[in-house]
Amino acid sequence: MQPTRFSYLLISTDENAIMVALQQSVDLEMVHNKEGIHAFLSDTTFGDLEVLLRAASKEFGLVQTSNVAYQTSNAALSQTLSHIV
Repeated sequence: MQPTRFSYLLISTDENAIMVALQQSVDLEMVHNKEGIHAFLSDTTFGDLEVLLRAASKEFGLVQTSNVAYQTSNAALSQTLSHIV
């Protein structure tokens, strides 16, 4: 049985938060943009990921995305979001 995959956006420029998210990401893959938005997939639940992030950083926003639809004219943001949608 394959694990449940969750899609997330991490909003942070804090290296500790980014490293935690990267370590919890599937295949250590994450798409970044220069505005501090990072898209990734993880097998870690939102609650567990939040605990890990809080232990590492005080500067982050975490958004679990599912059934997301988006529209943007910003090419960098579009590239980041397309990784999880």
